[in-house]
Amino acid sequence: MRSLEQNTLRPHWRSIVSEVIRLCCGIFAVLLMCEQHVQAADLDGQFSVQGIGTLRCSEIVQKVDTNSPDLVAVVAWSDGVLTAQNRLEKGVFNVMPFSDPVGIFTMLAVNLCRQKPDLIYDSAVVQVINLLKPVYILQSSEQTTATVGAETIKIYPQLIIQAQERLIKLGYMNGPSDGVFGTATMEGMKKFQMSASLRVTGMPDVISLLALLRAEGN
Repeated sequence: MRSLEQNTLRPHWRSIVSEVIRLCCGIFAVLLMCEQHVQAADLDGQFSVQGIGTLRCSEIVQKVDTNSPDLVAVVAWSDGVLTAQNRLEKGVFNVMPFSDPVGIFTMLAVNLCRQKPDLIYDSAVVQVINLLKPVYILQSSEQTTATVGAETIKIYPQLIIQAQERLIKLGYMNGPSDGVFGTATMEGMKKFQMSASLRVTGMPDVISLLALLRAEGN
């Protein structure tokens, strides 16, 4: 009977251990980033990268393409880096403009890894963080929703205002820039997406927003 009970408990304990490991990966990444920012580097500008961040981009891409169980650790490590960046970046509330329940940030880093397979993953993550600077959220606020058809995302009103102001300047929308994602904003986004050869949805997704906020004015 005791042996049967032990066998029954093992899967349960394995799942607990797996979750603990996932959380520890995220915490470790936060601590690692804090250490890097506080001490910056040694006198030669060198610092130690550990964990998932040491892997080559080609290895990360392979894990994604094969749906490896290690993906949980990759997302947790990436989320830890984001949390540390939010805490340590002066004048910034959130470097990600959206809530990120499905690992959008990680997928952006993976897409960069596909282009630069010889990078280490830590470098890819840092490059994505720098790429996101135009859509950093500077002040704390409640998120609102943007809905197109059956798709809904949570987004900060500050970013909608930035997008609306840009759409107005480029001639794709007539005001106001009020932070509310309505029909006028959606149609303006569609016009911009079409002109920029992006997927035309009207949704203010991260790729469209980055392209919009970097676009040259008339």
